Amino acid sequence: MDKLRTEHLYKKYGKRTVVNDVSIYLEQGEIVGLLGPNGAGKTTLTKLIMRLYDASSGQILYNGKDIKNYNIKQLRERFAAVFQDYRIFAATIKENVIGGESASETDNIAVENALKNSTFTDKLNALTDGIETVLTREFDNSGTQLSGGERQKVSLARCYCQNAKILLLDEPSSFLDVQSKKTFLDQMKKLEQEDFSVIAVTHDEEIIKELNWKTVRFFEKEKSEE
Repeated sequence: MDKLRTEHLYKKYGKRTVVNDVSIYLEQGEIVGLLGPNGAGKTTLTKLIMRLYDASSGQILYNGKDIKNYNIKQLRERFAAVFQDYRIFAATIKENVIGGESASETDNIAVENALKNSTFTDKLNALTDGIETVLTREFDNSGTQLSGGERQKVSLARCYCQNAKILLLDEPSSFLDVQSKKTFLDQMKKLEQEDFSVIAVTHDEEIIKELNWKTVRFFEKEKSEE
């Protein structure tokens, strides 16, 4: 069982408090939405969970154990994250999703399934080279340029392809069109059914209401839990 708890978590930068007394509990198969304006500490909280930063005070527990007592590499392998500053690399779609070169048929299937889950399939089917399509024109003038929504789908596929049961998604629907957002909502429901746990940062109250997520609302100086 993968469980996550934060207890009275604070993060300060100088005199400025970015994360202010946040306590949440995430059960396996549960989705928690972090809702609030820019600069309210939502993304910072997800990065504290992965120990990209350490909290100023408070505690984060993974399966009842303080995350500071885990090997940091092993801890991060338990989470899959997509942040707003994700990158698409000058490499094939497959390499972007799986994180390096791989030639096995099993890996190809895993990549294609992850792309399907992120609703990239229609675009993939339109590409002659499929998952071997080279992205960006940084090193190849014939490389494929993706739209903002398409890049986000590839980054989500990267997240789905990892062997992790807790997903940290930062504004996962921000570049999606109406149809893609509907498909994304269906996928979130499927993740719950498959016992994935998700912490999702969003400004979109429609998503919160549609999926009936437990919600932590962030404000500039406070937060509340529903």
